[in-house]
Amino acid sequence: MASCLNPVWRSARGQRIWADYRERAEKLNAETVNPLLARYIELVSLQARLSSILIETLDVPHTDSDCALLSYFNGEALRPLLALAAREVSAKGKMEPPEESLNLLEDLWNQVEEFQYPRDFAARLALEVFATEISVVPHREMETTPDRCPHCGFPILCSIAREEGLGTRRSALCSLCSSEWAVSRLGCLRCGEQGASRLPVFSFDAWAHIRVEACDSCGGYLKSIDMTEDAEALPVPDDVASSAVNIWAFEQGYQAIGRHFFNL
Repeated sequence: MASCLNPVWRSARGQRIWADYRERAEKLNAETVNPLLARYIELVSLQARLSSILIETLDVPHTDSDCALLSYFNGEALRPLLALAAREVSAKGKMEPPEESLNLLEDLWNQVEEFQYPRDFAARLALEVFATEISVVPHREMETTPDRCPHCGFPILCSIAREEGLGTRRSALCSLCSSEWAVSRLGCLRCGEQGASRLPVFSFDAWAHIRVEACDSCGGYLKSIDMTEDAEALPVPDDVASSAVNIWAFEQGYQAIGRHFFNL
């Protein structure tokens, strides 16, 4: 069945995002060999294949912008993606395949069920591809907290800093659909703390463009990617490559505000 998704957008946003992520991950892994990053390269290559399958099978109805993004769940389009992801993930012998149930997949999509690792890892891969592909179809944004995506409601992955005029703009990136939304330049995105003395920021010699934005009020931390320091950085591969930062933050007593690719 032909897809109603715009083919120009697919080339720039859909299939291309997985190729860009893989290329960035390969470059980072060539600079510093990282077993976790090597595993990610395998998985993002799988997501590129899943995206190709989805584009050939997904039929998105023409609707007005009053529909929520979550209403576009399409179990039939997701069925072959879940089956392939489950086979590939279990074939590596490192993770268990998910329960191949579309009901469970729909519950995960609507966040009725929490993702469980390793059971739902294949489902997570498939849903990320699906959410990224449909995130540009007409939909209304939802009211949610600053650490949740206003498009699909899933948790934040990281914050991103970019140059804007004479200053820096801060945005947040979704851990599922890769959408961005604007957030305030200062403040904890979980509890709303605004006091600079309660919001320490940590930097690292090994990753000049990666920072930890911590909050001493709620005990949370968020990884920040500074594009002014490295314009080639991409959120997911750079997050995986700097996974030691997550471990460091945990050892300091902070808990992740975002949801990371390997559930770090």
